[in-house]
Amino acid sequence: MGSGDIPFFGYQLISAPLQANDNRVAAPVVFQDADFKGASAVLQEGSYNRVPGDVGDNAISSIKVPLGWKVTVFADYDLKGASREYTTGSGWLADFNDTISSLKVERI
Repeated sequence: MGSGDIPFFGYQLISAPLQANDNRVAAPVVFQDADFKGASAVLQEGSYNRVPGDVGDNAISSIKVPLGWKVTVFADYDLKGASREYTTGSGWLADFNDTISSLKVERI
């Protein structure tokens, strides 16, 4: 156990920051700010006609995608408009920054 790690009821909480393809998360996570910061929402498998959680519409700036998952993001509601697929995470979504209104999450 590292010096910053915290024991918790038989589990080890890892205090190191998450990286784009970190396997310490079980499902994809979207973040309101770049570099995996700000409000976030964990995504389970399925279609999201609207951005879930506290992140908000047109507010996603980074995404964490663990191995074995694919997240397709859409510029419009109801899985419409311009889209892009992510099978790895990204600390900055560049051309899709603050433009995502719906998502589709799949295991691959």
